[in-house]
This record gives sequence, C-alpha cells and structure tokens, in this order.
Amino acid sequence: MGTSAEVPLSPELASHEDKARRDMGRVVREDAARRDNERDAEPSPELAARLAAPFLVLLALLLRYACSLHPYSGHAQPPMFGDYEAHRHWAEITVNLPARAWYAQGADNDLHYWGIDYP
Repeated sequence: MGTSAEVPLSPELASHEDKARRDMGRVVREDAARRDNERDAEPSPELAARLAAPFLVLLALLLRYACSLHPYSGHAQPPMFGDYEAHRHWAEITVNLPARAWYAQGADNDLHYWGIDYP
C-alpha cells in the first residue's frame, strides 16, 4: 500500500515551526534555570546550624545592651539602692536572725527597709 510521505512545508510555515521550536527550547531552559535558582535559594540545614549559635549570641548581646539603657530598680534612691541591696539585706536577715523574726518588725529587722515580703 502506500507510505505516508511527508508533505513539505511552505517556507513560511517552516519558519513558524522553527520559531516555535526555538521559543519552546527557550521556555524549557528558563524553567530549568528558575528551578535551579529556587533550589539554590533554600537554606541548607548545615547553614542554619552554623548560624544558630552566632544569632543567639547576638540576640543575647542586644538584650543585654537594651537592658543597660534603663536604670535598675532603686537607682539613685538612697538608702535602699535597688534589688542588689534588697538581696544583700535579705541574706543578712536570714543568716543572722531566727526564722520567727524574719517577718516581724524589731530592733534588728526594719520591715520598712527591704523587709522580706514573701514566705
């Protein structure tokens, strides 16, 4: 029987077909390049692990700096002078007084001067 012979394309159709093939090749290459860029843009777990410690250190330093911009409790308020003095005084009370005298006003324990305020 007969063989199917290709019908030659007119030069105009052939140039359109060539242009379509070139355009398709360009689209495929651009799509592959886009996928490569997306894959490269994802951070690797190793990179995240390497950056975690420096990030936490910088965050801690930033927090420390932010806290240093504000005065501590009791700053420039004599004679109490803030939390350090309160803890020093409470340590002195708990070491030198019996427990029953910790919450009682007395000659050795002035509750108005950093008295212990919790059980």
